[in-house]
Order: sequence, then C-alpha cells, then structure tokens
Amino acid sequence: ATPRPLPPAIARLEPLPGADLRPYCSPVGDQQDTSRCSAFAWTHALEMMRSLAGLPARRLSPNFTMLQFQ
Repeated sequence: ATPRPLPPAIARLEPLPGADLRPYCSPVGDQQDTSRCSAFAWTHALEMMRSLAGLPARRLSPNFTMLQFQ
C-alpha cells in the first residue's frame, strides 16, 4: 500500500539537523527482566510530552501502565 501524503502544512517544513530533548526527559528507567519495554516507552513519552507543553512534571508508573495494557 502506498502511504498517504503528508498534509501541505507539514510537507513544507524543513527538518532541523537535530534537537536535544534530554532537558525534557525523565531519568532513565530500568525495567530489569520484567519485559515491560512498551509500558516504559509509553510512560516516559507521556512524561516528556507534559514537560514539552510546560506542564508540571508528574512521574508515571510503568507497572500501572502495564496492568492497563493487559
């Protein structure tokens, strides 16, 4: 299947050579042997989105997220 084209407003954007998002990220987590990489990725992405939006930092629980996934 052929991918749909991007909306014109997005297609016109020139990509930047790079961006450092570390100031917006939560500390690195260790999932150990729990196989919860999706839950870790989801919670850290939500935490980063809040930070980028200028909202107060709120640590989320990958364990709770995993229970919701299941």
